[in-house]
Amino acid sequence: MDIYKEGHKYRIARDFPDVDLKEAPEYCYECLLQRREGLVERFERLQGIEPQESILIP
Repeated sequence: MDIYKEGHKYRIARDFPDVDLKEAPEYCYECLLQRREGLVERFERLQGIEPQESILIP
């Protein structure tokens, strides 16, 4: 998976399996659901935001 930052290819994540183009949206959605807590925590840390109780919908 190519990862872009500020409109330019930033890096390539190689830990994603090959997914058929038709199935890619559903795969990405499920992947984000599974990783959401970690992604929010990382975002908060990078932005200097104090961690708060999770407001994510389970």
